[in-house]
Amino acid sequence: MTNVTDLISELERQRVASLQVVKHLEAAIEALRGLNSTESKSIKTPSPSAGAKPKRHMSVAARKRIAAAQRMRWAKWKAEHKKTA
Repeated sequence: MTNVTDLISELERQRVASLQVVKHLEAAIEALRGLNSTESKSIKTPSPSAGAKPKRHMSVAARKRIAAAQRMRWAKWKAEHKKTA
């Protein structure tokens, strides 16, 4: 019985190691895709079983706050550069 338990433990350890190798390979593929400007970005195929994270969505209120802050930054920049020009 101990041999079976040891075998199961070893197989589980190998499974974890294999999953880590797959994650590293996926990261390398994505990095190379980023370097290749001719390849379409829509070709990505994240597999749900690989722990792909769902897209994060921003609320309308958050988008409005960000837009207002950016408008204020642009207004400040334009005002500073209008004086010097």
